[in-house]
Amino acid sequence: MEQALSKTRVRVANNQFVHTDKTGNVVACFELMDLEEITVEKKRDYVLVIAFVSLGIAAAVLCKLYIPIDWLSWLLTVVFGVCVILVILGGESRDLVVQTSAGTTRIPVNDDFEQAESFAHSLTHAARRCRFENGISATLSNDCE
Repeated sequence: MEQALSKTRVRVANNQFVHTDKTGNVVACFELMDLEEITVEKKRDYVLVIAFVSLGIAAAVLCKLYIPIDWLSWLLTVVFGVCVILVILGGESRDLVVQTSAGTTRIPVNDDFEQAESFAHSLTHAARRCRFENGISATLSNDCE
């Protein structure tokens, strides 16, 4: 059975983890038994968020103070306020972190966070099963005990 994150363009089929680009070309391919740890990380880039929020607030204040047409100043103030809110909400990134014996690969996740976590959890168990079937000690850290 094939597992996949369609927006992120990763899938597991035939005991291989495959990441493809937008055109379908393979970017990375790993055997399941080579996978050591699979996690999904959330992180915020506070520097960019603070910079854009500061610019948005400054632009809103300048519009309110220096545009003489009242309706236009309010409209631009609201537009910049909405932009500030969108920057705050969008300042988070999610990565699928795949550790193999050769190194670590980070893949930006475009699917839902819960869906990506479920995929990572399933992939962990598939890798553990593959390692067990091949007689290799399974020491993956994503346990569900």
